[in-house]
Amino acid sequence: MSALATAVLSGTLALVTAVVTTGWRLRSERQARQREAIIERLERYREPLVVAAFDLQRRLYQVISEDFLSRYMNATKADSEYAIRSTQWLLAQYFGWWELLRREVQFLEIGDVGDNRKLVQSLSRISDIIDDPDPNLGPELRIWSAEQRALGELMLVDSENEVRSTTVMGYDSFATMLEGEGRLSKRIHRLDEAVHSMAVPDADHTRAILLQRALVDLIDILDDDRSRFPVHLRSKLPLAGPLSVAEAAQLTLAQALPTPHADFRFSGEPWAAIAEWAGHFGFTTEDTEAGKRFSRRRKSTGIMEVVDVNHTPDSRVIILGHMVRPWWAPSIKWLAEVPALVPPDHPGWRLRRFVRRFRRDLNVLLQMFDRPLIRSGIKKH
Repeated sequence: MSALATAVLSGTLALVTAVVTTGWRLRSERQARQREAIIERLERYREPLVVAAFDLQRRLYQVISEDFLSRYMNATKADSEYAIRSTQWLLAQYFGWWELLRREVQFLEIGDVGDNRKLVQSLSRISDIIDDPDPNLGPELRIWSAEQRALGELMLVDSENEVRSTTVMGYDSFATMLEGEGRLSKRIHRLDEAVHSMAVPDADHTRAILLQRALVDLIDILDDDRSRFPVHLRSKLPLAGPLSVAEAAQLTLAQALPTPHADFRFSGEPWAAIAEWAGHFGFTTEDTEAGKRFSRRRKSTGIMEVVDVNHTPDSRVIILGHMVRPWWAPSIKWLAEVPALVPPDHPGWRLRRFVRRFRRDLNVLLQMFDRPLIRSGIKKH
């Protein structure tokens, strides 16, 4: 090859490298700006959302522990009206802030930013509890998910606040709307039924208890340093009297786990199906305080594959899988950089072959319960 051809080739390669490098840099900067914008918008609605969640869970606590509604239903007309109407507003207010968060921050984008995946799961769980048609939960507080969103939309009003152009209707405006012929009063029937159902003597409050507990979980995410609300005001209602030590340990460990790969309510007995899966793929089983642990070790590498399954007292099934780096890994340079616990969606190339097989087998378990499958190559920001 002549000197001229070599020079031309070198120059071309340098130009291509510069273009590609610049493109990647601009793309990374654009993604960083987008992430910052999402976080900024999310923070804008964090405070009112956590306040709405706190106020609603406190009212549910009062309704169930202090007979708030039934006590005031037998009081004066003004007191009875306030008890019902204010409870309606607290529920509608929560729907409003949730809907506003959906609008301002693309819901799917939130889950890709930091720890906000837990926030998305918590909000979805609250909606599912209110929407759940399970007859064991009864008619109390039952509102379809579409109706939840419709109520949230109806609660939104224009705002003169410089931070937010839209806000959620206050109690006075809400009460005025109910008294008039406005669009909210025409759609309030389901909300009215939901609240009145809690005032029935000896009502089954299972759904309300699950909702109050889920709201406390949401508050713990939004106010994790407990700077806004003291601990004694965010107590969870017991599911059915005091929990046993084993049940309390289950819930405590389940809450301490990293983000699970599946978290869903299952009213039946899950263990027989899970045991069949474990036997088919060669996992051994051991009991844990939170449920069961299924594990298998690769003889060739010493890598341990672990799937923890917890079945909580409130019928939640939580599935979390990870790979444990072998003890000798730090002695090998390329393995030393691998994290001690490797999730099945880990995008790194060093353990790609091992992760792929583990992910495939774990996805079979998720498929058995009709859960979303784990995808590969999802970068963690």
